[in-house]
Amino acid sequence: MNAFKWAVVVTSLPLVIGCEEASGQCTRAISAPGAPPPAVAEVTESAAPAAEADVPAPAQSSAAPASSAAPAASAVAAAPAGSGEAAPSSSASAPAATATPPPPPQNLTIEGTLTATPARAAAYDVVYLADAPIVPTRGMKALVDQRSMAFIPYVTAIAAGGTVTFLNSDPFPHNVFSPSGRKFNMGMLNQGQRRSITLREPGDYALLCNIHPGMLGHVYVAPSSYFAVSDAHGHYAIKDVPEGTYRIAVWAGKFSAEPQTVKLQGANATIDFALHR
Repeated sequence: MNAFKWAVVVTSLPLVIGCEEASGQCTRAISAPGAPPPAVAEVTESAAPAAEADVPAPAQSSAAPASSAAPAASAVAAAPAGSGEAAPSSSASAPAATATPPPPPQNLTIEGTLTATPARAAAYDVVYLADAPIVPTRGMKALVDQRSMAFIPYVTAIAAGGTVTFLNSDPFPHNVFSPSGRKFNMGMLNQGQRRSITLREPGDYALLCNIHPGMLGHVYVAPSSYFAVSDAHGHYAIKDVPEGTYRIAVWAGKFSAEPQTVKLQGANATIDFALHR
C-alpha cells in the first residue's frame, strides 16, 4: 500500500472496526448501541501537525501583566531618603515665607484751635514744634511786604537760620527795623526795593518803621521747621509732620499757653490751646 491511514475510534465502550484493506481506508465504525458519535482525528505518518510544531510560548509568560508595572515617575517619587534620587516635592518650588514689613512712616497733620479772651488774641499766633528738626527745604524763606502803610502779613514765621526779605510796594519810602532780639535796621527802602536778612536766634522780632510809627508787625523765628500761624478764628494746622512724639508750644504775644506733648502714629492729631495772660 502506498498510503496507509489509521482510523482511530476513541470510545469508552468496545468498538468494532471494519476496514477495506484494498483501499486502506476504514469504511465505518460501529459502536455500542446508545454511545455518542466518536471523535475522529486524522494524523499523517510523515510529519507532526504544523500547528503543534510552530505554536509559540504564550505571550503572557514573557512579561508581567501591564497592571503590575509601576510607572517610572511613581518609582522616583517613592524613592526612600538617601537612595540617591531626589523625590519631587510640590513645596520645594514655593518661595520662603517672609514677614510683612511695617508700613513706611507717614507725614501727618497736627491741627487745633486757640481760644482767648478777648477772642482776637487767638488770631495770628504761632504754633510750633519745639523739638522737631530744622529741614533745609522747609520754612527757610519768608517775604514781608510793606503795602498800604502796613506789614503784610502782620505775623510772619520762619525757621531758625532762615532768610526774611522785605519789599516796599508803597509809592513812598519805608524803613524797617527791629528793637528786639538781634536788633537790625534795614535802612530806607524806596518803592520796588527789597532787602533780606538771615535770622538765626529763635524768638519774636517786632517790626517797626521809623518814618511811619503806626506800622507794626512781627517775625517769629521758630526752633524747628514745623510751625503754623493761626488764622483770624484761631485755627492752625501744621502739615506734613513725620510720625513721632513732639513738644508743641505757642507764641501769642502778650498771651501764653502751656506746652503740650503730641504723639503722631498712623493718624492726624488735634491739639487745642487756651490762651491766658
